[in-house]
Amino acid sequence: MPTLLDRSKTLQELANRLIDADAQKRRFERLRTRKGQLRGARDELEAARKALRLLATRGIAPTSVPRASAALRGKAPIVRAQLAADWRAVADDQSLKSNLIDPVTELASKLRKAALEAWEAHVDAGQPPIRDAIITALSSAGFRRQCERLQEARAGIASLRRSCPTSLADFERLDALKADVQQVWGELDDVPQDVANFLRKAARREAAIADLTPGIRAWLDDRGMLGQLRVGLG
Repeated sequence: MPTLLDRSKTLQELANRLIDADAQKRRFERLRTRKGQLRGARDELEAARKALRLLATRGIAPTSVPRASAALRGKAPIVRAQLAADWRAVADDQSLKSNLIDPVTELASKLRKAALEAWEAHVDAGQPPIRDAIITALSSAGFRRQCERLQEARAGIASLRRSCPTSLADFERLDALKADVQQVWGELDDVPQDVANFLRKAARREAAIADLTPGIRAWLDDRGMLGQLRVGLG
């Protein structure tokens, strides 16, 4: 029959196993956290490098590109070797975040900033200086459809400008939107003053038939806008 001392030893052994199991569980959770942090840093770094590669395909280079230090480049192979040898040592390494994860995240941030600045300069290049007040005036002068199309293209360009390119499709969409802006703005920028004045009056329902001179009529007819006019009685 087990003595009280035997029972005490058995309970102590059970307690020790439970303590060890709990320690292992906490260690595994730390390793899982580190794995998620490393994956996140890696993904950020790869996204930034991908953006730089895409820019390079169009001959676009940032003014400067940060480089990883030799110490940082050598850290990843060391961690991989440690994981293969004893994952517990990596889980217990409190310096891993400050020595590897944070520096990789910082490098990714700097690369992304360099890529975004180069991308923004590319997006802005060649765009005509268009003020919203001019678009508002042209819209009220009878060019509402063209102005809506212009604003839609400008909004699309602004949306692309806010983040680094993720595929060649971003460049193709940008090219199409910039071409659209150039085309529509070219049409609007060439509006003669007498035509603009007539269209403003027409938009306010103040234009008379006498205001529709042969020159204005021909200009509107050439651009398919004559059919938009309506005759009414005052």
